[in-house]
Amino acid sequence: MKFIAPKIIAALTISLTAAAASAVTFSEINDRVLTPACAGCHGAVDASADLDITKLENIKANLESIKAAVESNAMPMASELLPEDKALLLKWIEDGAPE
Repeated sequence: MKFIAPKIIAALTISLTAAAASAVTFSEINDRVLTPACAGCHGAVDASADLDITKLENIKANLESIKAAVESNAMPMASELLPEDKALLLKWIEDGAPE
């Protein structure tokens, strides 16, 4: 019985380490999804709906509306996100949009 606890702790440590290592960053989301799919309308030059997605603080202030627009396929308007990019963006938002 005394050997079970260390094995459980080791398994949890490995799981938590893997989860932390797989956290998506703003840089990754920006390069893979936001710049190609969103910045044309929501960039620093043309911030449609007063949303400039080039700054993380602007995204964080609008997380719920961005999430709703992406989930409902209302955004992006010009094209459809690839399913894996949409899933990645939504996961990043659900994680609190980490840097």
